[in-house]
Amino acid sequence: MQHPSDYHFGLDADLDAKKKALYDKGLEADIKQWIESTIGESLGSDFIAALQSGVILCKLGNKIKPGSCKSSPSKAPFIQMENINSFLNFCKGLGVATTDLFMTVDLFETKNPNQVLQGLSAVKRIVTGAKPAPVKSA
Repeated sequence: MQHPSDYHFGLDADLDAKKKALYDKGLEADIKQWIESTIGESLGSDFIAALQSGVILCKLGNKIKPGSCKSSPSKAPFIQMENINSFLNFCKGLGVATTDLFMTVDLFETKNPNQVLQGLSAVKRIVTGAKPAPVKSA
């Protein structure tokens, strides 16, 4: 069953469609592969869903800088949001620009998966020293 907030009409529908069209599956595949190789486990087929509890993100943070990211495996939404927030604090400490960071709701409620990709891409750039990927524009 669809959640009532999943129904979009008019301008909301147009903005939602534009957001989905901008989602870069190639960038997702690149970041997914990097995370999987860094933490040594598969994320499965749904990338965003795999990250929503925050546990995978904190595993990534702790592989990059041991002990830097506290997380608790839990089904409780507030714990999962704390896990995501812990990762975001790790990102700030790593030097990820505020403009590249995503907000907890961007991931937890799938409000802005594009911003999640941008944030993770920034983390990867900092860690690997890679050049920024070109930004897909509307």
